[in-house]
Amino acid sequence: GFENGGEEGEGDHRHGPWGGRCDHAVRGAALRGAGGHRDNDHLRQRADREGDEQCAGLAGAGGAGGTAVQTGAADQAALDALALQIQDIHKVLDRLVRYGGVQSGASGKPGYNPSWLSVLFFASLGSAGLVHLGGVKVFPFSLVDSFFVTKGAFKTGIAQIGAQVESLAGRLRQMRENLTAKVEEVGAKQERCLETVEELQGEVEGIARDVVTMGHGLGTVDAKVDDLTRGQAFANRGIYLLCEVLVEQLRYPGQPLSSCATTELEGFLKSEWMQHNNRLHAKKDPPLGQGLKELLE
Repeated sequence: GFENGGEEGEGDHRHGPWGGRCDHAVRGAALRGAGGHRDNDHLRQRADREGDEQCAGLAGAGGAGGTAVQTGAADQAALDALALQIQDIHKVLDRLVRYGGVQSGASGKPGYNPSWLSVLFFASLGSAGLVHLGGVKVFPFSLVDSFFVTKGAFKTGIAQIGAQVESLAGRLRQMRENLTAKVEEVGAKQERCLETVEELQGEVEGIARDVVTMGHGLGTVDAKVDDLTRGQAFANRGIYLLCEVLVEQLRYPGQPLSSCATTELEGFLKSEWMQHNNRLHAKKDPPLGQGLKELLE
């Protein structure tokens, strides 16, 4: 009877005893809403409790209304106001049971009934935030610095950048020192290499001089070998002529030597080579041509 708002409420007001009628209506609305939400025990208990309280109030108001009707028409306005209050209470209870949560009377929209996990989470988060802001480092970062670019955050960033720059400068300094040491080492090795090259160059020059000297010596030896070859050929020619003269003398003993071999042998004894040989051996041995000349005579 209360679901249609004010009209049926006024009808109930005209129809008599408030106690039983309002108790039946309010409890029926609460039970209908609770029947649609059997899984919400808390909501059903709350609806039953509020329904009992309102029905108790309505019963008392009904008794007062009966007394007011008996006493006169002066209390009719109070009964009308009481009926309107009953209708408003019924609407609130019906919305409470129907939507399963606390309602906003101004907007008429269902509210949000947070679970105990979400309440515990947000309560813990809020408590931790307050403790962190109070000075205890609950979080590894600053909550204020995470939302705003504060002076402390700016100084911290500058300090971090400065530390990184100093670290980079130290690494560059170390690299420069290592590079300088390597360059000096390479320079020392180059100097030693130049000294070794100079020593090798001196040795090569000495070897070159020895080779030149050896070349001159070989030239001299070659010239001597040529002289010996020519002397050997000349000596062989003289021996041949001498043998011819001896053979002729043996064939014709006692005759003077007047053959061509004798003439050629005499020319051989007077040759330049024989004269040179005689001059070389004049002080040591008797000249070779002298013995031949005596032999020919």
